[in-house]
Amino acid sequence: MKNEYAPRMHKIKKIINETPTVKSFIISKPFKKFTPGQFVQVTVPGSGEITLGITSPPKASTLKITVNKVGNVTKKMHELLVGDLIGIRGPYGNGWPKLNDKKIIMIAGGVGIVPLKPLIHELKGEVELYYGAKTREDLLFYDELKKIVKKTEFTVDEKTGNSNCNVGVVTEICKNVNCENSVALVCGPPVMMKFVVKTLKQQGFKNEQIYLSLERLMQCGIGMCEHCRVGKKLVCQDGPVFRYDEIKNFYEVET
Repeated sequence: MKNEYAPRMHKIKKIINETPTVKSFIISKPFKKFTPGQFVQVTVPGSGEITLGITSPPKASTLKITVNKVGNVTKKMHELLVGDLIGIRGPYGNGWPKLNDKKIIMIAGGVGIVPLKPLIHELKGEVELYYGAKTREDLLFYDELKKIVKKTEFTVDEKTGNSNCNVGVVTEICKNVNCENSVALVCGPPVMMKFVVKTLKQQGFKNEQIYLSLERLMQCGIGMCEHCRVGKKLVCQDGPVFRYDEIKNFYEVET
């Protein structure tokens, strides 16, 4: 009997060096469909398992996962070569909701752009994107996003080279967004989301107009270990995407 929680092994078909610390890995698509914002559990043989977002469009024939080198398992994954094997479980989680007839405002920090990118493709770029990172070189998929997104604003902490990005925190470039008939989709480091939520509420956004993708450490991905609990919610089962009014009493992003 097939165990749906056992990882399925796949050969790496292509590796893309996105930045000095971020790589994308492309494999054959291990499942027929997924919802933008869902995640997979990736096994690096001999090293362990990590939770990663999906970067590729839902209709793509391959699966692209983007990995920031921040720990032992991700470091080992960065050492893999084309032809090496990785294990995949998933997809898991709820993903971004269907938001028909709403203006979509996306706000991302660093690798927080990863779970938003499949939705950008699904919406054919009909969104407003406000994206910040440390330097221009750390803005993932910069050229592609400039081409496919209807409206983009980029900001960096440090200006390098001939970058024409804004300099400053991401809240500076999204402080004038219009809340009327809009929803905000936010993903990034917790401290960034804290101040983004505060800024959005100052612009008139209600709690139910704000959605967060929580980047919490998950282990099993199937709700067994409860390592990712937020109040009464499990990020891997009930999330990772939450409407802010669902979690505001447990997930302190607002001052």
